[in-house]
Amino acid sequence: DAEPIPLLPLPDAEAVAAQVGQLERGRASDTGALMSEDGSLRRARSAWDAQEAASGAEGAASTEDAVGRILRAPDAFTVLGLAAGGPEGAAEARSAYKRLALRVHPDKVRDCSPEAAKAAFERLEAAARAVEAMAEQDGEACRELHRVLRCDPFTLKGAAALLKVDAEAEESTVKNAQEKVKSLVVKAHVKEADAEARRALEAVATAEETLRFARNG
Repeated sequence: DAEPIPLLPLPDAEAVAAQVGQLERGRASDTGALMSEDGSLRRARSAWDAQEAASGAEGAASTEDAVGRILRAPDAFTVLGLAAGGPEGAAEARSAYKRLALRVHPDKVRDCSPEAAKAAFERLEAAARAVEAMAEQDGEACRELHRVLRCDPFTLKGAAALLKVDAEAEESTVKNAQEKVKSLVVKAHVKEADAEARRALEAVATAEETLRFARNG
């Protein structure tokens, strides 16, 4: 067997981001994924899902593709490739982790740089810990947080779907829905998934603002 590729020191975040940007730039432009400067999701969910479906239809993607997707994923659920409505429990997160770990482990890759593979593997491990912790704490709240992150709060349709209200709902209805979703998301908040919980709460607030602007516009 060939000798394992020795691991190199992990570069800083900007270096990895630049490398992944070059790796996936063409694909990102094709899907129309839009991300803000702070990394929050703008309008990438449907494009991401389409990309994942296409990858599955074409067969196993290269290690380089898997590494790029993990590093560009907007949240822990997407890192693990969990479907809408999931996870059913912590075991589903562990299974997803094991499936992907074999493809991006730094000691196994041959068609991707060791630095990028190491960064992807570390993010995969962190994502698995985060989702497992949320699922173990409150499975329903974990799934609700995942649902919120899949919605686009910057569009009228996405905001209404996130809060589970009609796009023309009255202010009191929207406010009540906002508090209901927010309270469930808070139940899933664990230290391992602090970033996901904060982003979900921001999305809930943004959805309310989107509907308010549309109502008053």
